Amino acid sequence: MRWRCYGPAVSASRPTTGGRFVARRITLTDGCVQYDLALSTPEADWAGVARVELERGGVELELNCLGEKHEAPPDWLAAHVTAALRSAWRGVESPRTAKVDDFPRRLTRWRAPLPGKESSSA
Repeated sequence: MRWRCYGPAVSASRPTTGGRFVARRITLTDGCVQYDLALSTPEADWAGVARVELERGGVELELNCLGEKHEAPPDWLAAHVTAALRSAWRGVESPRTAKVDDFPRRLTRWRAPLPGKESSSA
């Protein structure tokens, strides 16, 4: 996972607890389906891209921190994003030969943090 930090956070849907993510399908290129990502916790927001390999279902996240804190998203939230995208890949009948429309257009989820992992980067 790669991340960078840019300017102040702008989020109308920041959760008060746990974490939220929205993945919007962009395109299918180079053997990967790509999603725009937006992740939020009470402390910070991140935006970026996810790539899901058609061949094996591997998920790569590239995220940019949108707040003043220079940190990666919490591991538990990144794990939920990865699991949701991997599940979407499994839901496609023939992912290796799939078309972009075979994948969900949008995934939106809120998840509670794991017990003891309420703070940002855990």
